[in-house]
Amino acid sequence: MDINNFLVWLTGGGFIIAAAWILGKIPGYLALSETVRQWIFFAVSAVLGSGAYAVTQYVPVTTLAEIAPYFAIVAIAFGAIFLNKAYNKLGEVVGLLKK
Repeated sequence: MDINNFLVWLTGGGFIIAAAWILGKIPGYLALSETVRQWIFFAVSAVLGSGAYAVTQYVPVTTLAEIAPYFAIVAIAFGAIFLNKAYNKLGEVVGLLKK
């Protein structure tokens, strides 16, 4: 997935998934009341979706092409972290099945 596809994904509804993932990583967020969490979720979702749309509309294509390699580096690192976590969890499951 390149930066353009990522921005389209964010704008097309991925902002909800991204907001849920980001907020789920913040320990204090889950301790808040339901109403406060809903307002924070709404605000983060709106910022992510609107921001992604604004980038697709107002940032020149040449600028996006120039930052694409940096996005690829971050995306690969992000993917490697999740692959490593999945591998470790799978190793735990295999270990439990061998018992």
